[in-house]
Parts: sequence; structure tokens; C-alpha cells
Amino acid sequence: MYRFSNQQAKTCVHRKYAFIAKALLVLMLSTLAINAQAQLLTQDFNFSGALTSNGFTAHSGGGTNALSTTTGLTYTGHAGSGIGNAVLVNNLGGEDANISFTSTTGPTVYYSFLVNVTDPASAKSGDVVFHVGSPGGAGWTAFAGRVSARIVSGNVNFGISNTSTATYGTTNFSKNTTYLIVVKHSIVTGATADPLSMWVIPSGMPATEAAAGTAELTNTTTNGTDAISAVGLRQGSATNSPQVVVDAIRVGASWGDVMPLSSVPLSVSSSSGTIACAGGSTTVTVSASGGLPPYTGTGTFTAQAGAYSYTVTDASGNTAVASGSISDGSAVTSNTTTATACGSYTWSVNGVSYTQSGTYSSVSGCHTENLSLTVTPATSNTTTVSACDSYFWAVNGNHYTQSGVYSYAISPNPLYPINYTVAVAEKDATHPNFGVGSPNGYVLNGVQGKVLTLERGVTYKFYFDGQGTCCSSTLGHPFVFTTNSVGGGANSGDVITSGVVQYGDSTYFTPGSSTPSLIYYMCDVHASMGSQINIVDPAVSCNTEILNLTVTPTTSNTTTATACDNYIWAVNGITYTQSGTYTAVNGCATDVLSLTISASTSNTTTASACDSYTWSVTGNTYTQSGTYSSVSGCHTEILALTISVSTSNTTTATSCDTYTWSVTGQTYTQTGSFTYVNGCATQILNLNITGSAATIITNASSCDSY
Repeated sequence: MYRFSNQQAKTCVHRKYAFIAKALLVLMLSTLAINAQAQLLTQDFNFSGALTSNGFTAHSGGGTNALSTTTGLTYTGHAGSGIGNAVLVNNLGGEDANISFTSTTGPTVYYSFLVNVTDPASAKSGDVVFHVGSPGGAGWTAFAGRVSARIVSGNVNFGISNTSTATYGTTNFSKNTTYLIVVKHSIVTGATADPLSMWVIPSGMPATEAAAGTAELTNTTTNGTDAISAVGLRQGSATNSPQVVVDAIRVGASWGDVMPLSSVPLSVSSSSGTIACAGGSTTVTVSASGGLPPYTGTGTFTAQAGAYSYTVTDASGNTAVASGSISDGSAVTSNTTTATACGSYTWSVNGVSYTQSGTYSSVSGCHTENLSLTVTPATSNTTTVSACDSYFWAVNGNHYTQSGVYSYAISPNPLYPINYTVAVAEKDATHPNFGVGSPNGYVLNGVQGKVLTLERGVTYKFYFDGQGTCCSSTLGHPFVFTTNSVGGGANSGDVITSGVVQYGDSTYFTPGSSTPSLIYYMCDVHASMGSQINIVDPAVSCNTEILNLTVTPTTSNTTTATACDNYIWAVNGITYTQSGTYTAVNGCATDVLSLTISASTSNTTTASACDSYTWSVTGNTYTQSGTYSSVSGCHTEILALTISVSTSNTTTATSCDTYTWSVTGQTYTQTGSFTYVNGCATQILNLNITGSAATIITNASSCDSY
């Protein structure tokens, strides 16, 4: 066994400690190197103007449509939100620019940036707007990790690839909205695919990759560069590339390197509404800023009057309290109206018409009006009447002399009977005025001195049995309504006449709105015969009696007529055979017939004539056969007439000495014209008579001629 000396042992110990010290130094230096390499690039564009004047290098189209700054983007919770400016990546073509940083070979590189697509177009086919690679500078052409954007139907899709052919995600994002894009870039040395994963985060700052959830897009089939040392911004054409704004670029070795949290402390605020009415509620809105979103405990809450307190917690567990107080509202008041109606009721409070019973309310501020409503269906009955001169309607006791439509509402719950039979008898102890005034008193419906309750607007009938005859008990006791509790005529000026109608054996009384609430029925001659009447307002009337009245003035017409044997009166179609005065009434029109009937006589004359005949009875000349009549009063002359057409024949004859006319058998010895008439036929003979001549005989002989 080999043994160390003490000196050797000390030397070994010193060497051991030296070795450990050197190892620790190397570890510390390595750690510092790693930390120094972790945050590779922070670019918040904290300058104004062209990028190439502020650390960027153009690697294509330098100076043409140069990339320049614009207003910076904001994103809650991001350390670069609202810091400096941003860059407008236009779509006019021209300059592409890059900025370099310390080269890294990974194996994993993370980069992030804020992006807002501001292009107004509704469609762009898509192009690269952001990329990484190596080595950067003016001649840079080796690109990788290319982030593209396109517009489809007004929505934005983002894509990623290591080549110029992008693979796009399917999520539709909005234009003019700021998103946080994070790319995880794995570098595999050599001609091997470099996997890419891209998250498009609309809000919040996920603390870990796992917290960010599933990536929007993963590309594992394209090969990039073996090192990354530059970030580039590309301006495409107006046809393909959308216009975007890029801000807050970060490059690092871990998720946390490119997810810089805002250093602004958590702050909360609250605002509350007002409570209008005591006992009510309102809302309190609690909001937060700073710290690390997302927050819990923010939102809108319902609160009562008094103090409130709400605690908000951010993603880092920091808390803040929002507190305040709310004043109570005005005192709550209410009023209830009870109403009854027929058919419908219009509430003056809100102008609404109701047709159903129920309880309704109307709120104005802190005051509530309540309506307790009873609606009864309205009914009606129509009576059609025709009358002459005037009509008395027993329903309300009114006389009408004019045609028209009249209505009267019948109380649904009348406090009657409405019909009373009035008699007079000696008072007994049940009469209210027994022993006072007249020993006699009125008896209504068999009750001595009955106390009445009558409703305004209702018509009551008081019938006096046998009044106007010798046998009525009320004779000599004129029944009146009065405001005097005694009656007896001494205060006749107190007699009520309004609403009182006398008709036949009855008095009709309709108390009106002006009728006092306490009156009496009394005798206008003898004291204290009657009793009191209480006049009350009516219940709501839902039954209406309607009178459709036609009043026609009475008329009369007299017709004087004479006739032979009988007479049919056109007024009534009746046939009369006797003289007399007859009457027919039709409605309000009376027709009178003063009739004289005479017996008929006749005489018949038979006549024959040639061509025409003049009748001496009438002086008329007739040329046609027929029967003719002439009436004079009730006597009739009748002519039975035969008319024949006249004919004529003339015979001319010459005869010696005599001529016998065969028509008549007469022998004529003289020349002349002779006529023979037989009925309407006339024979005429024109005759020439000559004397007898001597006979002369001549004898002659001749040869050849004579």
C-alpha cells in the first residue's frame, strides 16, 4: 500500500480545492454565457423614421417604399405594449429590411411579435411578412421561419413555413385587431426538416407553452437554416400581401424569453350605478390593469346600498381590492284605486284600456299606482216602437214626442223594488210618524210609512190603485216628494218636481244628481203621512235599455164616393155593397170613406145600319158592328149594332113600248131611271122605251150585183 506524507496530503488537498474552484468558475462563466445568450433580440422600435436609419439593413429593394415607423401597438400585459413605435409593413413592394443579433444554433429558438392586419381589402391571397435566418445583412437570402398572412372574405388567416410556400391555419382572425404571435423554431443540423409551431394569441400572456394550449399551426416538413442570427420584414405586392403593422419583436431561447410581462403593478378600479328607489339594487363594474392578465374578480356585479369590496387577482397571484359605497334610493310609495266598469275601463294613470278584471300596476319612479278592477260584461236590450204623436217609456218614466234613439242604464244591483203600490190607511204603531200629524198615513207595498232607499238615475213607479175613481183610498191625499219632513202644504215650495212625471194612475220618479240625499214622501195637504227617502249613488250600470222610437204625427183623410151595387176601397181592399161611413186606421193615418151605393139599371137597343149609325143616346156615329154602352149614374144604355156595307148595280135597257124589270117584276112603259133598294143593296135601271115601227117589204132582183 502506498502512503502519502503529510506534505503530500496537504498538497493533494490544495490541488483538490483548486480543482473545485476552477470547476465552479467554469460553471459560473458558462451560466453567464447561457444567460447572456437567452435574450437574443428585443426590438420595440423606440425611434421614429426609416428602419435603415435605425439599425436595420435593407436586403432587397433598398430605398424603394422604405420601411418606416408608425404608431405603436398595445397589448395588455406585454412589456413592449405602448413602448416606442411600430413598423408599417406595406404592400407596395420595394424595400425588405433585417436586423441582426448573436447567432444561435438552438437547438430551439423562440421568437414573438405583435401584429395587426390593417389592410382594407376583403381578400388577399397571402405572402410572407416576417422571417428569420442567417446571416442577415445586405446580401441575405437564406430565410427560414417565414410567417405569412392572407385575407379571406374579410377574415385573416396566419401561416408558417421554412419555404416561400406557406401552410395556413383555419382560424379566422379579425382585421384591425392586435394579436401576439409566438413561434417555436427547432433547428436540426443538416438537410433535415426544422419543425415549426406557431401560436396566435388574442389576449393574455401565457406563462408557459403548455398554458398557451394547442398551437394554431405546426409545420414539420420544411427545412430551414442551421443557424438564426437575423429577423427580417418583407413588403409584398398589393395583389398578394396584406398591409400589416408589426411591433415588440422578441427572440430568445425559451418561452419565457419571448413572453415579456409588463412591469406595471396590478391596479383595480370600480364604478357603480345609482339606486333609484330604497331597497333596490344597482351594478358595480370592477376592472383591472397592469400586473399579469388574465384577471379573476373583474366584471359587473349586483350590489345593494352600502359599502362594497371586491378582490381582483392576476395570473401571478397578486391581489388588489376595489371598494366604495352606494347610497340608497328615494322612499317607495304606492296608492291603490278600486274601480268597477262595464265592458272596459280606461285607467287615467297610464291611458290603457282594460277589458278583464284584475289587479294592475303602473310604476313611475319610486311611486306605484295599483288598480283593483272589476269589469262586468256590458249587456243591452233594444226596443223598437212606433207611436202616434207621443210615447211614454215606462222604463224611465219619460214622455217623448220626437223620433230618436234613447238609452237608459239599469242599475245592476237596484235597491228597490222599483214598483210601489200606494194606499192610505189609519196609522198603526209601526208607522214612523204614528201619533204625529194626520191619523192617516201612506202604506207602500203593504208596509206602513215604509222607509225607502232609491238610487240616482233609477226610475221608480208609484201606483195609486183606483185613483180618479170613487173608491181610491188616496183620494184627497196628493202624494208628493219634498225636502220637508212634515209636508201638509204649509211648505209647498219644498216640493220636488225635477224627475217627477205623472202618467195615468202612476207617478214616476227618477232621482238625479241634484236630488238631495235625504228627502221625504208626504201628502201635500195633511201632515206627517209619509216617511223618509234615502237617495244614494247607483252602482255601475252594465245593462242598457235602448229605445228606438219613431213618432209620427196623427193624420186623417176622408174620401166621398158613390158606386153602383158595390165599391172596393183601395185603402183596405174591402168590397162594400151598402151605403155608409167606413174607417181604416194604418199606423197614425186614419182614412174615412163616405159611401153611397145605388142599384144598377140597363136598357138594350138593337139596330142595323148601312155603313154607319148615329146613336141618339150619345150622339156618336159608329161604322162597325158591335155592342156599345153608355153609363149615366147607375143606368146603362146598350146598343147592339149591325153595320152592313152598301152595294149598287146599274142595268141599262132599251125596249119597244114596254119593259118588265126582273128585279122588281114591274113593267115600265116610259123611258127613265128607276131604283130599287133591298137592305143595303141598290139596283138602278136606266130604261129607254121606243114606239113600235111599220114593217116594209122590198122585192128586188139583180145580176152580178145589187
